[in-house]
Amino acid sequence: MPTDSGSLTVKGQFSQLLRRYEEGVLRGVQAGDTDALARALIPQFELLWRQMAAMGVVSSNEQLEELPTSSLELLWTPYLIADLYQRVQGPMPTPAAASSSSSATAAAPESRNTTGMTREEALAASKRWYEVFFQWMLDYELVDEATLEKYRGLSPDQRTQRLELSRKRRELEEERQRCEEQVQYLTAKRRRMESLMEADGEASGDTNGDEEEARRNRALARLRWSIYESCQQLQLSSRELEMLQALSPERRQAISTEHQKTIEAVQRGEKSLGRHTYTILPGGLIAPGGPISTAQPQPGRLAVGAVANQQDFRRRVVEELMLERNTPTMTLQEFAEAEMADVQRRMDADAAAQRQQAEEDERLGPEGVEERQRQRDIQLAEWKEAHPPIGQTAKGNYA
Repeated sequence: MPTDSGSLTVKGQFSQLLRRYEEGVLRGVQAGDTDALARALIPQFELLWRQMAAMGVVSSNEQLEELPTSSLELLWTPYLIADLYQRVQGPMPTPAAASSSSSATAAAPESRNTTGMTREEALAASKRWYEVFFQWMLDYELVDEATLEKYRGLSPDQRTQRLELSRKRRELEEERQRCEEQVQYLTAKRRRMESLMEADGEASGDTNGDEEEARRNRALARLRWSIYESCQQLQLSSRELEMLQALSPERRQAISTEHQKTIEAVQRGEKSLGRHTYTILPGGLIAPGGPISTAQPQPGRLAVGAVANQQDFRRRVVEELMLERNTPTMTLQEFAEAEMADVQRRMDADAAAQRQQAEEDERLGPEGVEERQRQRDIQLAEWKEAHPPIGQTAKGNYA
């Protein structure tokens, strides 16, 4: 699969970019360097993806079993691009940038420019690339539509599904790590054998069968893990994107203008802050909402006293009832980790109890197990006889 960049193939370019991604982005120390490297890698990965599309390296018409291992590894590219967009940190959008971003929203994912990209634009581009990755995974039947609909749109109150997603991600990540270590071991073993055979003057034989199979297993493990990792990132980035869109200059200006118009209308007496607003005064009196009229020339002492009582009552309500909530003691991530640890502890305890029961059954044998069950039945019958249900007599219940 040669390209125009010389003798370097598409697979060679992917390996180089992936090495820079792993060494600079995943293992990067400084956030600023990671952001700069992500902005530099995105156009190169997108160019590589366009070259793959032009050359037909991957096709949705093929089955997963028909796809070569090298093409299967290249299928990870859309996820890498989406993850790089997630790591782009940018300033708040200016009015000019916000207006230009709205016109560039419909552009293809391949035509993005990361030079002056804001955080909001990066998250939007990342979401589009995640959708591209999901579509390829659906085409090759590595995931079904029901699973994607279940996990990529989880709300914060769906705790059970979020725990399932976290546990699935951890299991697939461990599997991916095992496959990665297997490939590294076989690669080091092959290079060692080649160096020894070259030193002895012997020709190296074809021993890449196991390594080829390990590379294919690693590629599949990467894709399966990336599916659930993408669902997790989409949940986090979608909430962040909503907040950024709410804080855009146009949105903030519109909210400020509408609020100012409402305040002016309330001051003129044209509307109130609520449709049916009222205040309960001391003694059970009800005062309608809206601004308190101060245009009366000489208010009487009763009116002044009612206003004072109303203000005092509001102050007492604020001080005694509108208490601040307790500050949280942990983050959502720490709470999820604690919940997962508790679930894992319960599962380990159940597994230990089952192992202990199996060991005891094996020690007793079939006859011992039967005798133990018979003794338990006798004890249960004796307990029921000594503790009859409430209302049960010799003539029946509630005789």
